[in-house]
Amino acid sequence: MEASAAPAAIDSAVLAKALSHPERVRILMAFNTPKRRLSPARYAEEQGTGLSKATYHFGRLRKFKMLKLVDEKQVRGATEHLYEATEAATAWPDTWKRLPDATKQILAGTVAGGFVEALGASLEARTFDRRDDSVLGWSSIRLDEAGAEKVAKLMNRTLELMLSIEKDCAERLAPGDPSFLLTYCVASFEAAPLKVVTPEPGAE
Repeated sequence: MEASAAPAAIDSAVLAKALSHPERVRILMAFNTPKRRLSPARYAEEQGTGLSKATYHFGRLRKFKMLKLVDEKQVRGATEHLYEATEAATAWPDTWKRLPDATKQILAGTVAGGFVEALGASLEARTFDRRDDSVLGWSSIRLDEAGAEKVAKLMNRTLELMLSIEKDCAERLAPGDPSFLLTYCVASFEAAPLKVVTPEPGAE
């Protein structure tokens, strides 16, 4: 098994290479939503993708030190290799600023797609409105630079708090204690310009 010491922050160049393929982004999402251990075989079965494809991308992420091998189990005569993600999203905000635009597009698109899929699955399973404290909000607001800076700090702080709450629950929950999965999304970004339609002369 590989060392479990907390990793140093991932270099932006390494992160860019690791996240240059959408499948690797989806793999990291699977490890962290919720935080768990996975093998290529389990991931392939869950996602309906080929085992060889999953194994290849697991290997790439391990090479980039974003996954570590933590256990091996014998399953139906074969060895199942179980991995954990080495770093949570909270370690990435500063590195994000230095990522190439193409990598940002891949990462943002894949993560947003994952959230939409999770929301759709919750609506289909009728679990979205099971709790009275479910929250869903969306809007675009007009800000200046000072306002945008405050929002960015709020979003980063919210993400840190969510990860802290998750850690507290993991330490508090014993096997068999009642629990459930909660999906959340933390995002803010500059919106595309509004399309202004100029009325034709004489139009009412």
